[in-house]
Amino acid sequence: MKMDAVGDFTEEASGKTFWIVDVANIGSKSVIVSSIEFAKSDTKKMSLLTRDYSGSVNRYTLIPGDSHSYTISDELLNPKRVSEIHIYDATGKTHKKKIRYKE
Repeated sequence: MKMDAVGDFTEEASGKTFWIVDVANIGSKSVIVSSIEFAKSDTKKMSLLTRDYSGSVNRYTLIPGDSHSYTISDELLNPKRVSEIHIYDATGKTHKKKIRYKE
């Protein structure tokens, strides 16, 4: 599994800025993404991206060559404070990527 670039965009109607995490399956087998977390540089706490308000996990199956984009508002999580992104799959593997925010 591979994490692609983390980018951002501004929604014109609301003026809110969102950022995007693209996850791609570059392997030969299907992968079930169970959660994505952000490690903050100033604390050891993580922010979970793939849980909804009811607390259930939104899992995504990525077939080989497929990708999925996750978006989050920078009002909920400041991208300047994130040091790593962790992706967990259904088999228990953790895929990590260090990131740096560039203005």
